[in-house]
Amino acid sequence: MDLDGSNQTQTEFEGSFSEGQRITINKGDIYVGGYFQNGSCFWKNGSKTNLTVNADSMSWGIEVDQDNNLFSVGY
Repeated sequence: MDLDGSNQTQTEFEGSFSEGQRITINKGDIYVGGYFQNGSCFWKNGSKTNLTVNADSMSWGIEVDQDNNLFSVGY
């Protein structure tokens, strides 16, 4: 994205009422932690992985270490 807001790309996250909370990039992969209507999840390069289902939960933070271990913080 340019500083004036042009040249933007919008990505729709998979899952009803999805919202991303944090973004991290590791070795060219883009990770987004967040939630959807039925629980918490993360997206890797746009593909959703559920962390919980049918739960009041949310992933607020996400990080990937040098060994590709994923860490999610939330409730």
